[in-house]
Amino acid sequence: MAAGYYGQLYKEVKEKIFKSDHKYALYYVSSLAIYKVEKYIRNVTIDRRYNKARYHILMLFRMINESEHLPLLNSKKADTYCDVLINILNDDKKSLSSFNKIIEIIQNSDIDINKRTSFYQKSTTDLLIKQYGNNHSIK
Repeated sequence: MAAGYYGQLYKEVKEKIFKSDHKYALYYVSSLAIYKVEKYIRNVTIDRRYNKARYHILMLFRMINESEHLPLLNSKKADTYCDVLINILNDDKKSLSSFNKIIEIIQNSDIDINKRTSFYQKSTTDLLIKQYGNNHSIK
């Protein structure tokens, strides 16, 4: 949904995000993750063709590396949840290894990485989640 439909996405989530009781770590880890993905793409550590899949890469990064399900955004568990992801992102070896596993999931999904519109479709997100489930042992 996020890729290309920012206005619609904003309308759907505007009442749910950036609340005063939310843990800041949740927003920090999101920013750090997109920074790392874009850095690796800029430096061609990750093939630039995957730039169009960056939001799907972020989704899969969380799924692959979360130690538990996403807690409520205002719960004390949110900080602990984020610490796991932040520690991975701050370690270049671990973060790159994780992103390479995600690239492998995308490659195994039969999604045409060269077709930009592929990443605007809900079916792509569904397919990647299914592919992740099929390769859950990739962790």
